[in-house]
Order: sequence, then structure tokens, then C-alpha cells
Amino acid sequence: MIKKNEDVRGKVTEREQLLSRLLGSLDGAVLTQANQVEVFTDGEAKFNQLIEDINHATDHVHVEYYTFASDHLGRRLLQALEEAARRGVEVRVLYDLGGSRGTNYKFF
Repeated sequence: MIKKNEDVRGKVTEREQLLSRLLGSLDGAVLTQANQVEVFTDGEAKFNQLIEDINHATDHVHVEYYTFASDHLGRRLLQALEEAARRGVEVRVLYDLGGSRGTNYKFF
């Protein structure tokens, strides 16, 4: 297992290096290592964790959703984002106007 900030030169195969260069040449994508992924199968747990993460953010929060509704969950999320912005955290929200149809623009 590769540890955070560990020098990985010589530990990446030639095939992995070629794939990384190919992806970078196609769209500028950068492959990184030592990432963590948590899979959620429960929406409530996912949004509770998201809001907790927003509450602990110190630099930036960028969220993107197809649907951003002005329901209970949307208000909780928006409140957490507003509080983060008041703390000086850079906050960016990208949502789809069609997917969020019915949500009044004044909500944002």
C-alpha cells in the first residue's frame, strides 16, 4: 500500500505510466494515488456525511447536483454551505436548472 506523500517513482509499472500519459494527453486528466473512496448505499447517511464534511471544511467546498430542491434536505445543505462561506471557505454550487425545476431561484 502506498502511503500519503510517499515517493512512488519506480513503483508504477510501465503500463500505468503509459496509461497516465495517454489520459493526460486526451483531456489533461491527472491520475493521483493514495485516494480514499467511501460508497454509500443509504441517502440519509450520505447527506449526513456530506454536511459534516462541509461543516469541517477549511479551504473550499464544490458541489454539483442535477437536482437541488428547496425541500428539507436542500435547506440543510444550503445552510451548511452558507455557514461555510461565512467562515471564509470558498463555496461553489453547480446545479442543473432543468433538473431543479420547481426550485425558486430566490432559494439560492
